[in-house]
Amino acid sequence: MEGTVENANGSTILKNSWFYTFIQGCISAVIGLILMIFPTIGVVFVSLVFSFYLIWLGISQIVLSFKFSSIQKNWWIILIRGLIMLISGLVILSFPISFGNISVGIPLILLGLFLIFYGVVDLLSNKLPGSGIHHVISSIIMILTGVLLCLASAAAAEIIFRILGFTVFAGGILQGIQAFYSRKWVQSNMDKPASEPETSKTDSDRE
Repeated sequence: MEGTVENANGSTILKNSWFYTFIQGCISAVIGLILMIFPTIGVVFVSLVFSFYLIWLGISQIVLSFKFSSIQKNWWIILIRGLIMLISGLVILSFPISFGNISVGIPLILLGLFLIFYGVVDLLSNKLPGSGIHHVISSIIMILTGVLLCLASAAAAEIIFRILGFTVFAGGILQGIQAFYSRKWVQSNMDKPASEPETSKTDSDRE
């Protein structure tokens, strides 16, 4: 009896698993499509997540400061820190696009400076054995990429979010295709008749 119940539960799970995978694929595809068409949404999303995190930290610090007010002399430091976090979170929440461009742009500018430095050093090492024209070209491409990231960090951020959106979109489509293949496989295995146990031959059959 237990085996029958387990088989039934397993069959139900297999039948429903493809649907859950399909829903996940659809959600991923929609999110990826939105990021490809509207990359600014990615910047806004990052800003909103960070702003809510700061607001939560600020409120927690403020509550904690009042709890420590009776046992700690420097409780007002925690209060000020909480107020700064809370105000910062509210400011970011009010201007998510501006903060997003800055917050995403700073790491890209640092990456650009690193690529410029690395490319220049790589280009100066052209006289080393084994260096050739391909070495020079790769160094120049690295330097130009670094300059592009420094001068157009906001545009580079949009390109990055578009690439991220395309990756998520492609992953969602592949997940949906995988779901239909899983459904086909489950149906083909469920439709197979159960094999009947072989009956042992009696002595009369052997004769």
